[in-house]
Amino acid sequence: MRKIICLVLILSFVLALGACRPNNTGDQAQATPTPTPAATPTPAQEEIVIPTPDPTTPEPGQGKLKDGTYDATGETWKYGNENATIDIKDDKITKITLRRLTNENQEVNYEEWTGVEFEGKVRPNLKEFREEMAKRMIDKQTYSVDAIAGATISCDNWMLAVSRALQQAAK
Repeated sequence: MRKIICLVLILSFVLALGACRPNNTGDQAQATPTPTPAATPTPAQEEIVIPTPDPTTPEPGQGKLKDGTYDATGETWKYGNENATIDIKDDKITKITLRRLTNENQEVNYEEWTGVEFEGKVRPNLKEFREEMAKRMIDKQTYSVDAIAGATISCDNWMLAVSRALQQAAK
């Protein structure tokens, strides 16, 4: 009797598993997999791609920079572009002024770029970030510093502008 009960249980188990198998005979409509949508680019990706600064850009402290004041601009994008003026003295960066210029080549009003909502959109705090980026570059004596979260495009563009200004200062 035990053998019959075991055999019935095994047979029931096999039939139950067989009933769970999908029917691929074509008699019933088959489920169509839903395609995964392509990744949607973020607004920053749609706006601009900042080129990598030239790796041959001379750095301070290598004896390759002429004293003077040099001005350069990053890439233009929907908000204008970023600009940098650097002062070189004794092969060191002594001063950096970073700016955001409008599409009309006018410096923005930084009171409108303080990290609060303006005209329905939160703008990064460029008033603070431009000073912080300049300080980082002077302290480290390089254009290659970490970008500030929330203003990555502007920071990358300022680094590009400083790199371009250093290229002008090359002996």
